Order: sequence, then C-alpha cells, then structure tokens
Amino acid sequence: MSDKVIKIEAYFNQANFKDKLLQLRSVFIDLGLTETLKWGIPTYTYLGKNIVGLASFKNHFGIWFFQGAMLSNPLNYLIAGQKKTIAMRQLKYKPEDIIDKTIIRSFVLEAMENTKNQIVISPKKSKELLIPELLKKELDANVQLFEKFNAFSLTDKRDFTEYICTAKKTETQERRLSKVVSYIEAGIGLNDKYKKK
Repeated sequence: MSDKVIKIEAYFNQANFKDKLLQLRSVFIDLGLTETLKWGIPTYTYLGKNIVGLASFKNHFGIWFFQGAMLSNPLNYLIAGQKKTIAMRQLKYKPEDIIDKTIIRSFVLEAMENTKNQIVISPKKSKELLIPELLKKELDANVQLFEKFNAFSLTDKRDFTEYICTAKKTETQERRLSKVVSYIEAGIGLNDKYKKK
C-alpha cells in the first residue's frame, strides 16, 4: 500500500461524518475518477485535472467542484465559498442532511464532460503585487526582512499580502502582520504546510 493510499485511508478513518464521506467517495470512484491526496484532503481527478474534493469539518462536511461555476445549477445547490471565488463551487452538508447521489452524479458527469471539452475558467491574477501599508512599513524599517521577503516566490508574496488585506478589522490585520513577519523571518511560506513535499 502506497504512502498516499495510507494517508487517504487515515483521513477517512479520522474524519467527522465518516459514513457520509464514504458515500460521496463511492460516487466519485464509481464514475471512474482517480482518487488522490491534495492539500491534505481527498481529491478526485479526471484526465489529470482536479474535478472535485471533499472535506470534513467540526460541524459540517462538503464537496467542492474546482470548476463549479461552469456547471448547470438551476436549483442553486452549488454556492461560492467567498465573494471573490471565481471558478470553485461547493455543496455544504449538515450532519442530518441526506446525500442525494443522483444530484452529485449529475454534477460530476457534467464536470467530467466539461474537462474533456476544456470548458474552464482560468483565474486572472493581478500582475502587480500590492503590499499593504502595514507590511510596507515593516519592510521599509528592516532591511533584512525586506531581503527575506524578496527571496520568496511571487505566489508566496501574494499569500502574505492577501492574508493581511483580507482581514476587516485593524486589530486582526495587526495580528496577521505579526504572523507574516515571523514566517518571513523563518523563511517559511504561509501555505508551505499544504504544498507537496
């Protein structure tokens, strides 16, 4: 048994709502999707492209479609997790909810067909890196911090800046700034723990 398979099985065995997750998993496997592990959670691919992922949380569980915005959704089952989400859509379940496999199958089959026909949304990223004023002051005041920050990839820099900017309250921005500074000083990307090793 491969290390990845062991990790996937461990995820299911330790997850809340295990029985419900296994129902969802069976739909994906029955439709011929390839099961893998990405970002520490079971993810299902078709033709090498991410189709759907599933996850369990404390009070709910759910699945999300990586190109969910391209799926027919007349009854609004699929929702965007955040306002800025472009392509991804999710189905969120409470513990008492009953899983309708017919609905899930239809979404997965449509997602597979879209993948085959290369019907996708590609997120547009701003080319310019906008550094929040709080972080800019820190970088201007500390040459070593500035040099360490510049050693990171553009993606890592965006992660740092967006993490601070997305906080609504000043106190939260300041807390996030402290965390970002500690990560920069340690040479660790904000999302390194989720990346493949």
